[in-house]
Amino acid sequence: MRPSTEQWKIINKWAQHYNVDPNLIAAIGQHETGWGREGAGRWGFYTGYGVYDKGDPDPRWQGLENQVRMTAERLSTWDMREGNITRERLRQGNRGQLGRGLIYATDPLWADKVFRIFQGIRVNLEVQMQRINAGVAVEGMPLTPKQGVTASRFEQAPEFNILNPIPWLSFWGMEILTRGLIIILGSLAFFLAIFMLLNVNIEIPTVPKIEEKEEKTEEKTE
Repeated sequence: MRPSTEQWKIINKWAQHYNVDPNLIAAIGQHETGWGREGAGRWGFYTGYGVYDKGDPDPRWQGLENQVRMTAERLSTWDMREGNITRERLRQGNRGQLGRGLIYATDPLWADKVFRIFQGIRVNLEVQMQRINAGVAVEGMPLTPKQGVTASRFEQAPEFNILNPIPWLSFWGMEILTRGLIIILGSLAFFLAIFMLLNVNIEIPTVPKIEEKEEKTEEKTE
């Protein structure tokens, strides 16, 4: 699954801070947890940073902000800026051959899997940007509402956090209340219209009768 609108905002923020390609961060999160929909992502480890093959995840890196920040920081040590990402460089980075020698995952095919998703994201975004900009493609730019694409109302919903569920409850509470009121008011208007139609008395105006006065004629005798 692709990042939501709110997740893109965090991705763009830290990608710009560390000068890395935001689409690569998006690809990593999609590969690791489907951006919070699978595995450790459901407990706030969206990009898999701090999640180990054995043992519990490191709680220091839990949460969307921490996950994206640390992933961007790790990619910056591999110099994964826009236009500098290849399959081989990603392999080298995860083998500890770039930067400080820090890897991201123990899976030997991790780089190939992430790069395949990365390419798919870029192709999809370029096609959409061509449509938005009438044929002018913007390479390597993640699709956000700032670029003309409006996210659906449901995509703007805050993520559920068991430690702070109030934003999530407030959002969906207002959604249910608003939609419920619309349904109730619409139903009332419909039944009121039916009631008025059934109880309208149509009065047909009557034409007043005009009494004809008989004129008496006098017979004239000659």
